[in-house]
Amino acid sequence: MMAGLLVAAVPLAAGESATPLSLGQALRAVAEGSNAAVTGQLDTARARATTRELHASYWPTVELGGGYTVRDSPVVAIFGNFAAPLGSGTFWQARLAARELLWDGGRRARAVEAGEHAVAAASAGRDARIVQAQIEGLGAYLQGVLAHERRRVIEQRITALTAHLEDAQNLYDQGMVARNDLLETNVRLRSVEDQLHELDNRLAVSLAELNRLMGRDPSTPVAVPRSLPAPPPLPAARQALLDEAARHNPELAALGAQLEALRSRREADSRENAPKLVLSAAHTYEDNPYLEYNHANLAMLGLSWKLYDGGASKQRVIADQYEVERIEHTIEETRRRLATRFDRAFREYRQALRVAGTARANVDAAGENLRIVSDQYRAGLARGSDVLDAETLLAASRFTLAERHLAAYLQQATVLAIAGRDLPSFYETTGRAPTENHDE
Repeated sequence: MMAGLLVAAVPLAAGESATPLSLGQALRAVAEGSNAAVTGQLDTARARATTRELHASYWPTVELGGGYTVRDSPVVAIFGNFAAPLGSGTFWQARLAARELLWDGGRRARAVEAGEHAVAAASAGRDARIVQAQIEGLGAYLQGVLAHERRRVIEQRITALTAHLEDAQNLYDQGMVARNDLLETNVRLRSVEDQLHELDNRLAVSLAELNRLMGRDPSTPVAVPRSLPAPPPLPAARQALLDEAARHNPELAALGAQLEALRSRREADSRENAPKLVLSAAHTYEDNPYLEYNHANLAMLGLSWKLYDGGASKQRVIADQYEVERIEHTIEETRRRLATRFDRAFREYRQALRVAGTARANVDAAGENLRIVSDQYRAGLARGSDVLDAETLLAASRFTLAERHLAAYLQQATVLAIAGRDLPSFYETTGRAPTENHDE
């Protein structure tokens, strides 16, 4: 009885005062506020700014310049014995000029194309990092749920050991058992009660980690459900999900966009020495009393063509080609790695479901065994240590059930993440209305 009062008096575990987050809510918070989401958004914004800079090359450039010049002598032209002044020693001058690149052999277009692919690569890279953060967040979330599940098992152990302690006390009072039964049960009960505080610490650490991954202060009040139902069924067959990974996996999408950006950059570099057609216009002014027209308007349509640069542009294209081949090899290796991870996660998911089913049967069997041994102990047909061993076996079965049940979630989420599925949508309602397991 005193042990039962002790359980009731234990303070609420960290985060219990807050409304529990559903799994979908937690994963969506990670997608919106995690460091991966914020830095990924900045990377994408930077890539967009770079692309807008490239787009700006299609517009004319306008420059305004001018100044006041002081010479140590005026400008004088000598024609034999005749000297003609051309300018004073001090004068103002100004120039307003506009210049537009009309054609450059397509280099500018390829550069803009590369920039747009770079934006897509940054966006897909952000998605890939967010998925990684969501898997970490899912792990922290499940650790919090597991702490609740283990706490419930500990409380069940305390209840069972308290009942056994009462039986041992009654039998001891009747002289049917030695005092050792009381001492051994009391020691076991105290060691189990000590685990409650350890679980509170585990829960606090997991919730702090979950807060960090959601982009919040670790001390922010947050709660997770005390238990979760069975994982929802996979939305498609194994092969269908594996096929989706080749099309929608964000890591592959990011690498594919990088590859297209590199190919466009290679094309841009290969056209670096193409002829350039330029149109320019300018208005000039010079403060010169010897000029009949101080203001002048100029227009020019010009062509420039770099015929030889020592092979620098060719080597740049070769370096680009090596980079393209490197990314192509990385994409192929990533496909193989993801296929291997998918296969392992899918197998472990199925195995976790099988082990959880076996553990559930073991819980039922261990519960019945504890009942039988307890009855035998009350009848003087079993030892106190037999009851304690049976209770430990039941607790171990319950722990295994909770661990494998939640492990199935982690492996299932890994499968879906590799396939490119949206995890918050899939787990939208999971954990929203917690259901307690009542495995006795």
